[in-house]
Amino acid sequence: MKDSKFDHFLESVLVLSQVIEKKSKIVERREYSDDSVKILRCVFSECINSDKGINGGAIFVENSNSIIMVVRSTFRSCRTMGNGGGIFAKCESILLNMTCYDNCRAALGDHSFFVSADNAVCSFSHIFECGYKKGKGPQTFSFNYADLVFEMNNVSSNKKSIYGTGLNFLNCTPVAFRLCHISNNIGNGLFRVLKCDENSKFDSCNIVNNSVYEESSLITFQGEELYLRKFLFFQNEFSQFYHVEEGSVIVFAQCKFDFEEQSIGSNSVITIKKCKFDVSSVSIHSINGDSTIKCYNMGNNDIEISTILEKTPSLSIAPTPTPSAFISPTVNMIPPGMIFREYGLIIFAAIVIPIFIVIHCISTKGIRNIRALN
Repeated sequence: MKDSKFDHFLESVLVLSQVIEKKSKIVERREYSDDSVKILRCVFSECINSDKGINGGAIFVENSNSIIMVVRSTFRSCRTMGNGGGIFAKCESILLNMTCYDNCRAALGDHSFFVSADNAVCSFSHIFECGYKKGKGPQTFSFNYADLVFEMNNVSSNKKSIYGTGLNFLNCTPVAFRLCHISNNIGNGLFRVLKCDENSKFDSCNIVNNSVYEESSLITFQGEELYLRKFLFFQNEFSQFYHVEEGSVIVFAQCKFDFEEQSIGSNSVITIKKCKFDVSSVSIHSINGDSTIKCYNMGNNDIEISTILEKTPSLSIAPTPTPSAFISPTVNMIPPGMIFREYGLIIFAAIVIPIFIVIHCISTKGIRNIRALN
């Protein structure tokens, strides 16, 4: 299914293993069985599942054999009285690539999506301003029991939640969480990671301008070891930086913090490796590329799908905080081998050239003395 728009539905528009397949604007729900579903360049706008406790505002999947691909599609103002404001998916595998979730809501949990799958990939996607305006409601999204890749995503400006942590990774083994920008979110904690294994990698992410309630922690972890590498923590508001269950350890490696090390606390559950604290000037990881903003999005006007497809649609990214302490975003893209060769040559030249100069001076002085004697 591709190049379609789903507008103002009053229940889940796609039910998989039952699915609609039609080009142009969809005006009614159709159902049939299919284990493999591809959704490309589609818009789900104001799809509302109003039955209490029913999951999936726009897409509902509950088929352990289903393979779901959602690419370059937008979920705008979708909501449900159950779980998964945009998507509720229990399936074998799911790919969410260049997807946007704008102002989606779910009464029971996971405003943007709920995923439980053997394999899951979410990349180049935006989760933006999801949740209730008055600050009630649950977490932003959840991944459960998945071999998970979550990379190059922007999770920004999501609204207050009074229960449930914002980003949830539950029993996912392993997790590859990297090159993500997490900013301006408010809620009952930011990360909750439960039982990820030692092969999980959390790498090179910006954690900026997020706020958590006084009784909550920015990071909650239960498992053996959570290894965070090259994370940037800047201008976040929290009273407790982490909460770790008994027997768990968090390792911070090559991370940067704008507060003192004492604010984390040094004890048996925290390990610090080559981190910098009380940093006032930082270079944020640059993760924004053209491919991260090419999601389909609808304005207030109900325009035809053909008009949408003629343009290059985009969804505004949540603004990155730009305090005076920020330097223009940069990323060191020189491979380690090149760095070694580059600086190795400089050091070699710095040592060898002076030696040659000294030898030259000594030898030329000897020649001048001989000529003087003659």
